[in-house]
Amino acid sequence: FDAIVERDNVKTVYPLILRQDTPKAAAIMLTDRENEHIIINRVREHTTVPVPRSYFVEMDATVFGEPAMIIERLIGNSQPVTLFQRPELQEEAKNTAKHYCEQLAALHLSRQEALNSDNRFNDPRNLGINVSSWDSYIDSSIENYISEYPKFAYDPFPIYYDAILHLRRNKPRPSIGKVDAPKKAPEEVDYDLWSGPRETAPVKRRQFHYDWHWQSTYGNGDLGNQGPHQLDVCRWALGDPKELPSSVISCGGRFAHDDDGDVANTQIVFLGYEPAPILFEVRGLPKKGVDYKSGMDDFKGQQIGNLIEYEGGWLAGGHGAGCAIFDTAGKKVKEFKGGRSHFQSWVDAIRSGKQEPIHSAESGHLSSALAHIGNISWDLGQAAAAAELKDAFPHPAAADALDRMNAHLAANGVDPAKQPVRLGAALTMDGSKETFTGTHADKANALLKGSYRKGFEITV
Repeated sequence: FDAIVERDNVKTVYPLILRQDTPKAAAIMLTDRENEHIIINRVREHTTVPVPRSYFVEMDATVFGEPAMIIERLIGNSQPVTLFQRPELQEEAKNTAKHYCEQLAALHLSRQEALNSDNRFNDPRNLGINVSSWDSYIDSSIENYISEYPKFAYDPFPIYYDAILHLRRNKPRPSIGKVDAPKKAPEEVDYDLWSGPRETAPVKRRQFHYDWHWQSTYGNGDLGNQGPHQLDVCRWALGDPKELPSSVISCGGRFAHDDDGDVANTQIVFLGYEPAPILFEVRGLPKKGVDYKSGMDDFKGQQIGNLIEYEGGWLAGGHGAGCAIFDTAGKKVKEFKGGRSHFQSWVDAIRSGKQEPIHSAESGHLSSALAHIGNISWDLGQAAAAAELKDAFPHPAAADALDRMNAHLAANGVDPAKQPVRLGAALTMDGSKETFTGTHADKANALLKGSYRKGFEITV
C-alpha cells in the first residue's frame, strides 16, 4: 500500500509493505518479526548494505490479526526465485546474484558485534551455525543450507542463498554469448582508464563486466581467476618455494560453447616442482549434457579446493577454514576446523609489524605466475590426438587427470574429432630467474610481458 504524507502543501508518497508472520513451517532463519525489525535497523545503522527501512513492528496480534511490521517497499521482481528458473531472465539473474554477493562483501566490512551485540542472532534454531567470524558464519550457514534445503517449506532469501551456493561451491561457466557487432562500453565507465595497457578496442562481448575474464586480451580464464587461490595452498604444502618449477605443460580448450570467449573452460596444467609436482584442473562445464542443473564435477569430494596427496592418503580442503585427512581407503582420519579469517591475519600482521612469508607480495606473485606460465604453454600449443596427449602426460597423477578430463568432455557431448584438445608446448624453465629455457624459449619468454599502451608503460 502507499502512504501519502502532506507537508506544506507538498505530498510525498511512501510505498510500504505490511509484512505479517511467515507460514508456520521450517525456515532457514528465525523469522520472528521483532527480530527481523531489529536486524534490519542494525544493518542500516552499521553497514552500507541497502536494506529497506523498517518503520515499526507490532507484536500484539490483536492489532493486525498477527504480529506484523511495516517496511519500505522496494521496486523489483516480486518472485525473485524465478530468476534462476526461467532462461529468458538469465541476464537479470546474473545481475541480481552479483548484487547480492557485493552486499555480502559490504557486510564483511561491518563490525559483527555491532549487529549482534546481545547475541540475539547467534544460532536461534540451534543449527550449528558458527558465529566466531563472518567467514565461519557464512560457511556454516551454507553448509547447513546445502544439507537441509529439501526440508525447507519456506525460504526467506532464495536469491541470496542461490547466488552464494553457486559462487562459493561451484564454478559453472556457461556461454557468454556472441554479439552480432562490436558494442560501446557503458557510459558510466571511463573506458580509456578501464582498458589500461590494452588498446581501447570496441567491446566484443554481451556483458561488459566480469565476462572479460574469458577473453584473453583482458583475462586469463579460471586458471588465472580462481587458480592462484588454490595454487597458493599447493606452494605452501611444498614449503613455499621461492622460485618457479623446472617445467610446465598444459592441455585443454574451450568446449561446447560457440561464444565470444577464447580462453579454456576445461584445462589441465602440470607444474614440475620437486619433490612433488602440482596438478591443476579447470572445470567450467557441468557434469553432463552441458546442463548446469546437473551440478559440477568433483574429485574426492572437492569441487573448488585442494587435494594434497601423500603415501598414506590425502588432505582435502575447500574454500572454508577447515580441512580433513583421509587414508588410502578414503576413510576420514582427522578433521581440522581452521582458525583465523584472512581479515584477522591481515589485522594481526599490521598490529605486530610482522608478516608471514606465505602472506607476502612475493608469494602472491609466484602463485599468480604459475597460472600465467600454464596459460603460456597452452597458448603455444596446437590440436592433438589422444595418443599425443597420453604421451605428453606420463606422470601417473597427470595421466589420471587426463582420463577424468576425457570422460568429462564425453559426458558433455564433446567430440574430440570436431573439437580437438589443444596440447600446450612442453616448456622448461630456470625457476630462480623466472625465464623459459630450451625448446620454445624465445616464443615463451616473449609472452612473459605483454604489450603496454603509451601512458600505461611499466618501468622496472
